[in-house]
Amino acid sequence: MSEIKFGFLRETSEKAKRAGIDPATNLHRTGLNEYLAVIFPKTVIITF
Repeated sequence: MSEIKFGFLRETSEKAKRAGIDPATNLHRTGLNEYLAVIFPKTVIITF
């Protein structure tokens, strides 16, 4: 299992899942909302 927690950031988790793995670097993509939830766990993130 990879120790890499985050990959390239996309606008949302849905867009990250649709984009899939980056072919040039073989890194997965992460939704910005997931990334910010880890950095700022007590902040409410509103998505549109």
